[in-house]
Amino acid sequence: MRKVYTLLQVTEAVRRAIDDRVRGQWFWVKVEMVKLNHYPHSGHCYPDFVERRDGRVAAQMRGMIWARDYEKIAREFHEVVGEPLRDGMELLVEAGVRFHPVHGLSLQVRRVDPHYSLGGLLRRRRETIQRLKAEGLFDQNRQRPFPLLPKVLAVVSVATSKGYQDFRAVVDASPFPVVHKLFPAFLQGEEAVPSIVRQLRRIARHMDVFDAVLIVRGGGGEVGLSAYDAYPLAHAIAAHPLPVLTGIGHSTNQTVAEQVSWRSFITPTDMARFVVGRFEEAAAYATDAAGRLHHSVARILREESVNLIRRGGRLRVITSHRLGREAQQVADWKRRMRLAAARRMEKARQHLYGMERAIHALSPRNVLKRGYALVELNGKIVTSAAMLREGMVIRTIFSDGRAESIVLQTQKEEDHDGRETDV
Repeated sequence: MRKVYTLLQVTEAVRRAIDDRVRGQWFWVKVEMVKLNHYPHSGHCYPDFVERRDGRVAAQMRGMIWARDYEKIAREFHEVVGEPLRDGMELLVEAGVRFHPVHGLSLQVRRVDPHYSLGGLLRRRRETIQRLKAEGLFDQNRQRPFPLLPKVLAVVSVATSKGYQDFRAVVDASPFPVVHKLFPAFLQGEEAVPSIVRQLRRIARHMDVFDAVLIVRGGGGEVGLSAYDAYPLAHAIAAHPLPVLTGIGHSTNQTVAEQVSWRSFITPTDMARFVVGRFEEAAAYATDAAGRLHHSVARILREESVNLIRRGGRLRVITSHRLGREAQQVADWKRRMRLAAARRMEKARQHLYGMERAIHALSPRNVLKRGYALVELNGKIVTSAAMLREGMVIRTIFSDGRAESIVLQTQKEEDHDGRETDV
């Protein structure tokens, strides 16, 4: 006849077997707490623990923290890391194996080592830094040129964040034209990294509009800032085409995001003062430059005025000497011109006198006085015997009178060349 056991008998047997083996034993276990599962009404916690290998869950077990233990654990953890226990943390817990007929197998946690969680953060931080340096990105954003006057800013934050309100209080109260546009994102928790990376990529698509990117967050402890050591976020900041400024809260050690950013600030207020300070420095420089320019111009005007007076005196002396020399030259020229004109006029007078004598000598009247006569025929001078015929009445003009005669005969005679001419 077969023996039949109840389910309770089986579970009780399992409980007794486990208790006989590990009852009263406590040991340290490394776990990843997927979910805390804290119940405020009772104060108890039933966290889900896993271990991952190559990205897959290799082991999974339910945890249990009684209210009295959770209160002490939560207080110590917050004192060390500055943040409460939350989902997604790597923990080192002191626990014992327990089995309950209803709730099954679980790890009862009585202590948590908060320093281990800080050590895990530091390890991931070193891994992220080494990866960025290997890719040549670690110093890339710090080498971006920062505008002299950052007039248009893209702010990644939450509208209700105290850090963002502190930033606005300083910037908006300044007299300078600083324009800032909010790109809302989660600043902590599991959604922080993808949310901030998404907004950084969105800003990069409009990089021609903005001068710089600001990531603004309030205070927080080391664990609360663990998202800012994550490689995806650090990579997005380091490779961003615009200079990225971070003001993500009070922290003893800089996160990777702060180390790769163009510049990091302890508080958003310090970041805002830096932005406003750029305008104040430019305004002070412009005022100082204007003063220096005014003094320089006044000094130059004074020096040039003295030089002008000195040069004016030298110019008067030089002009006086030059005018004296030029006046003497003009006088010499006038004297030479008068002599030249006199000589030219005398020469012209002599030429005219010679011409007058030649003209007087060639005057018809004087020619006639030398024994010559003019013969007219019908009022015209006769220049050739061929113009005359027998019987024509001609008039002969002498220097002292006239005579009329009749042509009786004409004859030809040879000229000096042997040719015949009319006579």
